[in-house]
Amino acid sequence: MKTFRIIGLILIGACTIQACDKDDIDEGDETEFVSKAASSNMFEIESGKLAASAAKGARAEVKNYGNMMIADHTAATIELQAVAEQNGIAMPTSMNEEHRAMYNDLNARSGADFDRVYAQMMVDSHQRTVNLFEEAADDLDDPEIKKFAQDKIPVLKMHLDHAVTLKNTVNP
Repeated sequence: MKTFRIIGLILIGACTIQACDKDDIDEGDETEFVSKAASSNMFEIESGKLAASAAKGARAEVKNYGNMMIADHTAATIELQAVAEQNGIAMPTSMNEEHRAMYNDLNARSGADFDRVYAQMMVDSHQRTVNLFEEAADDLDDPEIKKFAQDKIPVLKMHLDHAVTLKNTVNP
């Protein structure tokens, strides 16, 4: 059983490392940024719901983090929707394949196993999201979308810091 957990974590890490290149956005491609940011928000919200549920997360710290993800990423989605609409960009209605696969992996877990994998995913996901938003803040042309990205970076970095603490708590 322990071998399967290790292999699962290795596969998640490999997918995450491989996905880092997918998070790059082309200079001035606001549509691509909106799509990736929206998918990331959906993943954070839906995985947060899992973490906060009685059936998945075991530790109070995981549930609290999940609730923070639901609240913060729901608010960010509303803001993103507004700037996307101002620019005539349609928001995706579902997660991309990568986020869907990560969600499905989490949904198949429970208890301490869920907590460990969720914490690691939150570290990896927020590292990639911070990079995406920093790149958007530097490379996008539209001032509203660029400002949205710039304004969210401090919150995303705070989420990353909390995720690292969470990971260290569930994996002493």
